[in-house]
Formats: sequence, structure tokens, C-alpha cells
Amino acid sequence: MFDLLKADLYRMSRPTRLHGYLWKMLAISVVLTALSAGILLMMPSLMQSAHSAAGDASRVSLELKAYEQMAGAPSTMIGSALMSGSNNVGMLPLIACFGMIIPCLSDFNRGFAASVTTSRRGRLGYLAEKTVLAGIWSAIVFVFMAALVVCMVYVLGKPFRTAEPIGELAAWAGCCWLCLWALTAISLALAFITRNAPVTYLGAILIMMGVVPNLVELGAQFIGAAGALAPVADGLHEMMNWFPSHCAAILRGGVSALSRPAAGTMASFPGGFAGQAAIAGITWVALAGGCTLAWARRQRI
Repeated sequence: MFDLLKADLYRMSRPTRLHGYLWKMLAISVVLTALSAGILLMMPSLMQSAHSAAGDASRVSLELKAYEQMAGAPSTMIGSALMSGSNNVGMLPLIACFGMIIPCLSDFNRGFAASVTTSRRGRLGYLAEKTVLAGIWSAIVFVFMAALVVCMVYVLGKPFRTAEPIGELAAWAGCCWLCLWALTAISLALAFITRNAPVTYLGAILIMMGVVPNLVELGAQFIGAAGALAPVADGLHEMMNWFPSHCAAILRGGVSALSRPAAGTMASFPGGFAGQAAIAGITWVALAGGCTLAWARRQRI
């Protein structure tokens, strides 16, 4: 597995030959991050000009206050610019998930995956290595794009007004990375099992948008209407709190999300929401990797 990991890191970092997709995806992320962060930072000035011309001063004040709060600290700015919210796809999970899906589907189409996995042990090692690589790739993308957002803030002359403790910022970044790794691992498992590009891309987008937990919540509401099925509805409500996309949407609010209590049966958990997000991320990475390995025991790559 470690030889495959070294080979993949070599392939992804070559600027010209083989994949070289590290530099391609990071170049794309520069453009997308600059656009997203630039729009967020310039929006208050644009809104103020537009609403002032219309004479709507009260609305300007409320909206400006919301944007100032969002861009006032590093974590809230990074979360707002990069993370997925409710029913939208953030730049960060988009680059992380697609950055793993594209080369893996390419390996299938070109026959590279089949050439390195001639035995069951080889298949299991190959898929386990891809799950580990997804974590490394997610960390690279997160650090790179977060640094770009911070650079954009200072390039545009709008420095942060609130300093956040390094420990809390690191804990928040760690939770974001675990949720991002989980989303990438799930998308990767979908690519391995279906080996169908349209299905994989559509499924990954729906997963990143948080459609699955929203459907679970909707199902819980319908089932909860029937009193006899209330325990089932409670179980679905509990399940929704453990989806990585749901946790990532809450982490989008920045370091302040870590002070929230855990939801559901974890309400008394000492780590609060930070512990819940970390456990959810690790659990879904393990589930995605486990499902992929179970599939590989019966199927040829």
C-alpha cells in the first residue's frame, strides 16, 4: 500500500507527465477561491452603493452587519468562502472530491487500476491506499485554499478585526478536514463501485450539497406525523446529525460552531459539537473505506 501511495504522490505532483493533476486542480482552486473571496469581501461596498442609491438605509445596516461579522475573523471568512452550506456546493469540497474522482476514473478507463491489482490482496491494498490518499489530498486542498482566502483578505486591504486563539482555530480546521476527508472518501467509494462518470459526479454533488441529510430529515417529519412510528422518526433525526455534510454546514460558521453542544444523544458529550464532528468524519471515512473493501472482495477492478 505504501509503495502505491508513494507512486500516486509522485504521479500527482509531476507538472507535465502522467497525471500532474495536483497543479491543475490547485491552479483551478486559485481562480475559484479568488472569485469567491473577492465577491464576499467586495459585496458590502457594492450593497452599500446600491441600497444608498435606493434610499434603503435600514436594510443596508442589517446586511452590512451580517457581512462584517462573516468577514471579521479568519474561520468565518474561510468557512463562508469555501465550505458548503445548505443546498449549495462550496469550492473546497468541490475541488477535494473532484480532484480524487477524476484521476481514479481515469485509472479505470486507461486500465491502470487493473494492471496493479491482479490479486485480491492487491485490490484491497489499492483501495485502502486511495482512501488514505483522499485524506492527504483533502488536507493539501484545505490548507492551500484557506491560505489563499487569508491572502485575498490582506491583498484587498480588509484585514480581520477579530483574532482567534490558535488552539481553537486548529481544532476547527481539524474538524473541517475530517468532514472534508469523509465527503471525499464517500465520493471515491461511489466512483469505485459504480465506475460510471455521470453517476459519480452527480452523486458527489448531491452528497456535497447535503441532499441526503435533508431527505432523512424530511422522512423523519413525515414518519413523525404517525404517532406509532415516533421512535423511527427519532432515529432518523439522530442519523441526520451524523452526516459529514451536515457537520460541515455547521462548521461553515467558524470557530463559534465548536462551542455548540452536540446534537441528539450526544448532547452531554464532553467534546460538544467538535467531538461530534470529529467522530462523524472518522466514522464515515471508515464506512466508505469498508464498503469499498467489501465490494473489492467480490469484484474485479
